[in-house]
Amino acid sequence: MSLDLSKAEDVQNYLQATSFASTSVVPLSGGNANFTFRLHLCAPYERRMTVVLKHAKSYAAFSKSFKFAVERQDYETEALKRVKDFLPVDSIVTVPVVHLYDKETNVIIMDDCGADSLTLKQLMLVNTPNEELARTIGKAVGEFLACIHIKGCADLDFLKFFDRNQEGKKLSAWVTYGRLVETLTNVSRSRNGTALIDPPLSIPNDDILTIEQLSTTTTEHIVAANSAFVMGDFWPGNIIISIKKSEDTTGMTTIERIFVVDWEVAKTGVLGLDIGQFAAEMHQMREFYPDTKKSADTLLQAFLAAYSNSREVDRATAQTAAVHVGAHLVAWTPRTGWSPMERTRDVVLQGVEYLLKGWEGNEEWLKESAIGGLMSETRQ
Repeated sequence: MSLDLSKAEDVQNYLQATSFASTSVVPLSGGNANFTFRLHLCAPYERRMTVVLKHAKSYAAFSKSFKFAVERQDYETEALKRVKDFLPVDSIVTVPVVHLYDKETNVIIMDDCGADSLTLKQLMLVNTPNEELARTIGKAVGEFLACIHIKGCADLDFLKFFDRNQEGKKLSAWVTYGRLVETLTNVSRSRNGTALIDPPLSIPNDDILTIEQLSTTTTEHIVAANSAFVMGDFWPGNIIISIKKSEDTTGMTTIERIFVVDWEVAKTGVLGLDIGQFAAEMHQMREFYPDTKKSADTLLQAFLAAYSNSREVDRATAQTAAVHVGAHLVAWTPRTGWSPMERTRDVVLQGVEYLLKGWEGNEEWLKESAIGGLMSETRQ
């Protein structure tokens, strides 16, 4: 009888005769693409008592109807290995080490980022960092992203490999730009889409036509891009923070390690999209959770300053990042549970402004926008 590695008991059986035999296999939440488990090992593996297993099927873990080729694991594994080599040895931001890739069963076994770790999104909500800690995180993450963009763009064989991830390109284009017009015109009622229906958004037809045009053009750029490497899903839910508190009476919180995970859609692409996605998520955070505003502002500005100080940013990249902030706010805000409804509507309309103004590319507007920290005159 074949094993179904989407089930914990079958994973445990699969591992029995390996170095990763486990006393328990615990499903992990958070990822949408793969079935992910924490393995509690029977014996240490390279001094580790836990590791993480990811199993891919020909569909996304959240829905059998969402087809997603298992070759995505080829790209994740290669990205994790190569990005690790890109990073300075003392980098606080890193990626999990891959210990096993079994192509026959579509299994990756990698480092565990820690049972007590939090995603950056969780950290912002449940243990909002003070300004100093937020600045540290933003700077480290900005330097990391600049590093992988610089090193990835300089390696032609690396780019050639990731240019093959056509599914990743098409998926990235569709989940944002492929859904903008239908979101704004209510052609399709998405999850939580009632926020945009009652009453309908009043967006001039000329603006809808401009958004349709920019969506088509940007989709073409994403699919054709072959000269730059992008992570492809650079948002706070894929950034895992391991924190520690000092043992003295101060109880001061410091960063132990930051991991960037879920590289299935790593590919050749458009650099501004990685920047814009992160900026949009931090903007959503401060809009929907006002208590996080000071921390989110500090973190975002440190991120943008660190990125632009590490890698020269031309106006076209800043403009692309601004447009992508808008695309993310429109496509994702009404679909991912942000509330209340009126705030959702406001943020979607902010997204429309970012789409239109970003596409127009007015320099003064760009400097005052959420990605203004990329512009040399506004860096901290």
